[in-house]
Amino acid sequence: MSLSLEKTKHRIASIQSIGKTTKAMGLLAAAKLNRYRSTFEKEKTYMNEMQELAALLLSYAKKSQHFLKKGEGETLYIVIGSDLGLCGAYNEVIFKEALKQLEEEKGLLLPLGKKAENYFKSRYSELLINEAPTVKIESRAYELRELANYLLDGFLSKKFKSIKIIHAHYINAMKYLPVTFELLPLSHRRQKWAHEEYCPPLFDGDVDTLFAELLPSYLSSILHDLFLESLVTENSARHLAMENANENVDNLLEALKIEYNKARQNAITQEISEVTGGSVN
Repeated sequence: MSLSLEKTKHRIASIQSIGKTTKAMGLLAAAKLNRYRSTFEKEKTYMNEMQELAALLLSYAKKSQHFLKKGEGETLYIVIGSDLGLCGAYNEVIFKEALKQLEEEKGLLLPLGKKAENYFKSRYSELLINEAPTVKIESRAYELRELANYLLDGFLSKKFKSIKIIHAHYINAMKYLPVTFELLPLSHRRQKWAHEEYCPPLFDGDVDTLFAELLPSYLSSILHDLFLESLVTENSARHLAMENANENVDNLLEALKIEYNKARQNAITQEISEVTGGSVN
């Protein structure tokens, strides 16, 4: 077999091996996408109710109005990246949005996810905060309570004047956008009930106390909701990237097989010619 045939054969085997890997990763990403999306959709109802309750309490909590205003200190940017790669431009898009925010207003950084940690550690190590509790993107809501308390304490102590979370907003399987969600100060957006002015809600206890007890749970629920959305988006991006990779593998294999068959045919023709020429001689 000629050197050209042997080289093409090795390329075909190598690309077939890569194809097996990309197909396996695509299937794994699809399974994770379905699992995270199902959880995200189920918990969305709970999150909406939690937001409505927090807004209701805040609208009647007279001593807690400082949660609606920026204080002193610096802005903290929480950047949610991924732990794994091979998800297209997912991390790049988020990091680009984070750098844009930093240009508009300097602040501190809390990157989450190995890709985000490595990226900002190598470029903006002076802006990183190191005392924050360690969490994973896959953490459950109760596991984020310590981080929520840390952020709340930082806001109340005027270390952070605002806390913004930069993450990927899931639109559909083909599209996502980088967005910035302001965790603190809180956004007071609530539509009053009909006739609420004459029939206000009744609370079992002091409203400010109720709001203070709810706030850590509310913040950890918000964090969990955004983490879930990031996981949905990440695995959607990875699934799409693997589908594109599989398509490229198939196209390349088809081209290489044609090249191999042509080279093989040429080699056979050459051998026949040599044999025929030898017989004549």
